[in-house]
Amino acid sequence: MHYLITFTTYGSWLHGDERGSRSRALGPVSPNRGWVLSEQKRLRAAPFRLDGRTMSLVRDAIVAIASRRAWLLIALHVRPCHVHLVAAAEAAGIAVLRAAKAAASTSLNRHMGAVAPRWTRYGHVAELRGRAAVERAIAYVLDQQGARTAWYAAR
Repeated sequence: MHYLITFTTYGSWLHGDERGSRSRALGPVSPNRGWVLSEQKRLRAAPFRLDGRTMSLVRDAIVAIASRRAWLLIALHVRPCHVHLVAAAEAAGIAVLRAAKAAASTSLNRHMGAVAPRWTRYGHVAELRGRAAVERAIAYVLDQQGARTAWYAAR
């Protein structure tokens, strides 16, 4: 199965954010400043953002775990506050998401020491059905996120 997987850094992309967000219960969420302010008050730690060095660490960790787990990593883009990847794997999408976040955390811990949360609790997994869906996801990940930061493409 092919997947488009997205996860965000802790506290950087809250429900109601003007860029759009997703709720596990509600699906897509419209911008809502009140919801953002409410979530900011509940944060247990400062928001976490990746810089150039840490984005590269996250990219390299995900490339490595994909190789170890025999996933076909097709596209990956690590941004300051979120990560997108397109992969084909026999594993369930949620397992790919969890392994990618764990590998990224392990790498960051090794280089920076353990700190309060780095990632939001969940993420988003979309199953991609058909070659056209995979191609659209690749274009989204690599070409529709602004200037490329830490990225990987299998091509």
